[in-house]
Amino acid sequence: MYPLIVETRYKLESAEAAAMPAVDAEAHRLYLEEGEETARDYLTGYCVANANNVVAEWWDLADELVTNFDDGLVSGWPKPAEEWSNACFPSEEVIIIE
Repeated sequence: MYPLIVETRYKLESAEAAAMPAVDAEAHRLYLEEGEETARDYLTGYCVANANNVVAEWWDLADELVTNFDDGLVSGWPKPAEEWSNACFPSEEVIIIE
C-alpha cells in the first residue's frame, strides 16, 4: 500500500514542480501587460484548479486502496508479491486473489 502512496505523491509533486516556471512566467507576463488584477486572477484560477486536481487524485488513490486492500487480501494489484508483500504486510501472511 505504501508504495502506491509514495508513487502518487511523487507524481503530483513532480508535475507541480515542472509546471511552476511556465506558471510564473505567464503570471509575470500578465502582470506587466495587463495589470495586477489579471495576474492575480490567473494565479487564483491556477491554484484552485491545481488544488481540485490534487484532491481528485488523492480520492482516486483512496478508492484504489480500498478496492485492493480493504479485507487484508491483495486483489488486483499488478506487482508480483515478492515486490510488496514485506512492505505492505511485514508480519502477516499474504493471500493473493487472482
